[in-house]
Amino acid sequence: MDFIAERDSFYMASIGENGFPYVQHRGGPRGFLKVLDDKQLGFIDFKGNMQYITVGNLATNQNVALIMVDYPTRTRLKIFARAEIVEPG
Repeated sequence: MDFIAERDSFYMASIGENGFPYVQHRGGPRGFLKVLDDKQLGFIDFKGNMQYITVGNLATNQNVALIMVDYPTRTRLKIFARAEIVEPG
């Protein structure tokens, strides 16, 4: 949990309608990726390139991989999960 809390970026792979993975960088201030409980992570999706490819992919396939890397220590964490888009409110 500490490793996740220290991240200021990660990569998220989703699966397109063509069956191929699409990997996109997600970034924000350190700690923007939150451990909500022992089975859930959450993050605010900051304005990016305005393409919304990952959002479109999640409409047909919720399987994702999150890849977090701490380059200085050569430490990485890969999480396979199901993603859900939740509107704030």
